[in-house]
Amino acid sequence: MSFRRAITSIVLVPAAIALGCGSEELPKEEVTTSTRESLRGPRFEMPQNGLHPDAARVNVALLSALKNTTLSDAALGALLNQQSLADLFYTGAATSAENLMAEIVSCALDSTHVVTAAISPNTAPFSWRGQFGICGSTAPMWLGSWWDAPPTSHCLERVSACVLARMNKLSRQVPISIHVPGDDFAPSPKVRVQTTLRDGTKLRSFEPCPLRATGPTDGCGWRADFVGICKRGEQVALQRNGASAVRVCKGIHGCEKDQQVPSYPGFQPYAGFVAQFASSQAIEFMCPDGVGVGPSDRPEHTYFSLMVAPLPLGVVPSDPIAAGSSDAFTYPASEREVFTYPEGSFYGDIFSGSSGDLGYVCHSELWRAGKAYLADRLCADPSDATCDAIGGHAPCLDACGLGLSAHPQETYLKCEGGGRVWEGVTVFLNEPHDISSDPAASAIVCTPHDECTPGAPLRDGCSSVVTSVCAVDPYCCSTEWDGVCVSEVLTVANNLMCPIPSCGHALCTEGDALTPSCDVPPLTSSGCVKLICDQDPYCCSTAWDKTCVSEVQSVCGKTCN
Repeated sequence: MSFRRAITSIVLVPAAIALGCGSEELPKEEVTTSTRESLRGPRFEMPQNGLHPDAARVNVALLSALKNTTLSDAALGALLNQQSLADLFYTGAATSAENLMAEIVSCALDSTHVVTAAISPNTAPFSWRGQFGICGSTAPMWLGSWWDAPPTSHCLERVSACVLARMNKLSRQVPISIHVPGDDFAPSPKVRVQTTLRDGTKLRSFEPCPLRATGPTDGCGWRADFVGICKRGEQVALQRNGASAVRVCKGIHGCEKDQQVPSYPGFQPYAGFVAQFASSQAIEFMCPDGVGVGPSDRPEHTYFSLMVAPLPLGVVPSDPIAAGSSDAFTYPASEREVFTYPEGSFYGDIFSGSSGDLGYVCHSELWRAGKAYLADRLCADPSDATCDAIGGHAPCLDACGLGLSAHPQETYLKCEGGGRVWEGVTVFLNEPHDISSDPAASAIVCTPHDECTPGAPLRDGCSSVVTSVCAVDPYCCSTEWDGVCVSEVLTVANNLMCPIPSCGHALCTEGDALTPSCDVPPLTSSGCVKLICDQDPYCCSTAWDKTCVSEVQSVCGKTCN
């Protein structure tokens, strides 16, 4: 056994209202500037993504009218009494106007405002609650309050960016962290556990218990506490501040007891049950593994979520679980610790009155194929090169003149689109695969180097290749990505992404025509190049184009992603 393998073999991997069970008045807590929502309020969750990308284009007449009015009940009621606008509501489609209005109000106003309006005396009124507060009562004076007066141009630009950031064609309800430029932005010190799954399923445990119930059961009456971070496979011990039952779940979502949430094809699970503790039990559990990816800068860590069952009659301690940290865990984790993957920037003006120029998006340097990722997110088709739900799709480092600002704002600044410069919002994700249907489209760049270069250990999960290699050879993700790991890209992951010196370029890369058998070795027998050129001589006579690259899989049975 080599010294390298010997080392590997001995390494030890080491209050809100009580739903349906009574209520109590809670002490006031600070309002976070990233969401402008009370951390202890029952509605506090991170902003969610799930608006259909065509909703703005379908409702351009409504958007144009909104910029000349306030978001008060009376003003909106008068506006929606116009038949041409009323016809945009209750269409039964994902683009129906009430869905767009919910996002506009959520972005524009803070949680002190609920907008109520009906499209006719014969229909039930809509009720839309503010959340983000970009143009709410606590917004800076230069942005103004859309509740009290028609919006300023700065307000419209910021709200547009916020709404654009909440669009995805897959209809996933995914929590996102929205960073806005300016000194008034600061990430939240806590992140509330999500009460719905990505597909929109509401978890029963968060529903009120029947009135006859004297307290919460396994299936109702629980409330969401906060998200923590722990080191995979290590013991976590939390301290109580009260005698409440506690449930631990994987990731940042709540869970039902004994529930394991199935993963999407090609992805790891993102939620599921870990353990449950009665009010008299110590809260000690093993940090879950096999759940999504970890923080971008700490791949050996992952997330856990806590749910709390109030005592009978709704008695809820102000902080039922004490804050704490050790080498193995941190609870609660901050917004910046939970949302670590920069997705890109969204900017534009959806209120312009033009259905063809609503907004723009650029992608961060996180993605291997940024355009394919955005086409997947916005059009549900990573191969759709004509995807134009939102314009742009360039790298943010090219589109945004000032690049990414420093912590804590961390926003792309001065982004160009349509011949002018905008101030948009920058989105951070909890997982790079949150808003994706295709593992290849959502593949991220491995850092500090690629899979074909020896160096520091790579993050398990940064690509399917790294995941495959490290599953067989953990050394590559814990100690060093050495020459053995590079060779395992082919021998373990069955991937031909790495250059072969005798061929001039990798078989997975377009370039000059290749010479038959230039890949022997490392491939045995006649090699992949000869197999392809026997069927497609163009690849060895003229150029190794994208068709030749695709034949790496169809002819040779190897992969490139």
